Amino acid sequence: MRSLFFKILVWFWLSNVLLVSLSVGYFMATNDARQRQNIQAMRRRGRSSLGAALDLTAQNAAFLYETEGKKSLAEFIAQTQEVTGLTLWLFRIRGAEVSELSGQSVPNTTRKAALKVLESEDIERIPEGDFLYTARPAISFNGEAYIIVSKGRDFFGGMPGQGPRPQDSLLQNIWSQLPTSFPQALIFLGGAGVVCYALAFYFASPVKNLRQATNLLAEGDLSVRVGPKMGRRRDELADLGRDFDRMAERLQILMVSQRRLLGDISHELRSPLARMNVALELAEQTANDDTQIYLQRIYRESGRLNELIGQLLALARLESGDTKDRETPVNLSELIEEVAHDADFEAKSNKCGVVITHNDDAQTIGNIELLRSAIENVVRNAIRYTGEATQVEIEQRQKNGEALIRVRDHGPGVPEEALSELFRPFYRVAPARDRQSGGVGLGLAIAERAIKAHGGSISASNASGGGLLVEFRLPLNQ
Repeated sequence: MRSLFFKILVWFWLSNVLLVSLSVGYFMATNDARQRQNIQAMRRRGRSSLGAALDLTAQNAAFLYETEGKKSLAEFIAQTQEVTGLTLWLFRIRGAEVSELSGQSVPNTTRKAALKVLESEDIERIPEGDFLYTARPAISFNGEAYIIVSKGRDFFGGMPGQGPRPQDSLLQNIWSQLPTSFPQALIFLGGAGVVCYALAFYFASPVKNLRQATNLLAEGDLSVRVGPKMGRRRDELADLGRDFDRMAERLQILMVSQRRLLGDISHELRSPLARMNVALELAEQTANDDTQIYLQRIYRESGRLNELIGQLLALARLESGDTKDRETPVNLSELIEEVAHDADFEAKSNKCGVVITHNDDAQTIGNIELLRSAIENVVRNAIRYTGEATQVEIEQRQKNGEALIRVRDHGPGVPEEALSELFRPFYRVAPARDRQSGGVGLGLAIAERAIKAHGGSISASNASGGGLLVEFRLPLNQ
């Protein structure tokens, strides 16, 4: 998860859910514990009251048995069962045995409860389904020992300690509440998600705007600003946006000034250079043979200077964006054939050649002179560095609505760390700036700006087997 927006959203949302869940769980757990304590107290009071009633019933039953016999005892037990809803048995202790006195049938659970009292001499309880068997020792008014057993509904929660315990874990308490609180939980999770989404958007949105503006600035759009997108924010992110705008404005002023200076100087050099060429032509008419050699040298250098000024003007025009006024349909296949033919004638002086390996029929919309200059500059650069008796290969194919143009030489290639710098103005791989190692470093820069002005891209890489491979991508006119 690399997005700052989703990181903020997820972590805030999970934090809220965890905090509220723990709070609700703690409340439910403590509330359940209090309720359990109250229930246990009610059970103890209920059992205590029932125990006192059974003690009194046992004493009355024993008294009737001792004074009036089994018949009176049976009638008394029947009346008591009718009134209380309890089934009662009265046992008399005879050594290690017990015998029921009322004449009723005695279930195994009843006898078992009586025998357990005989062993423990204390109250015993045996749950069985929804019923509870309670056996208690009792002493009659004459001091005889009896055991009374009652069977009734388990109104007090069964055996002591049975049922939910106060020490149950917090997660168990929360889990037990889920079936009844699921709709409320969904409402809470949805509400928390909306709040966290708004909070994450508030923090991540200016960062996203800054990132987009930075990418546009890196691509050369110096007019980009983020201040209007910040709204009325007054936090650190808004300050960062204003700092970015000041930086972009300063860069724009510097770059515009540099481009204007470059264009003005190049333009102003054209006039004295033209006058110097006229003077050279006049001087050649009256010069002797010895002087002609020096005049020819001056003429060649002025031609190179004129070419450099032309490149500088072209670069300034491309960087200013002044290229849309002369756009026409361009047949790329024909343009490549023309450039290859002219370049092959020039390459013969370097003992190499230029060949087209593939050339699809393709058309685009653009400035034909700029496109010609871009392709020529790359091809001439390849001619300059390819080895003797080799050929510069040009290939043009249609691919995914684009024209893919490849120009490859068979020279020494370029160090990997220099590939990204090749299209920077005045950059040269070789440290020396002599004529033997190439031009002044404007040809590839002009090519890159011309291709980008047409919505395309250009890249350079070292070809397998040696040499430099330059690729153009231009959108086609469908």
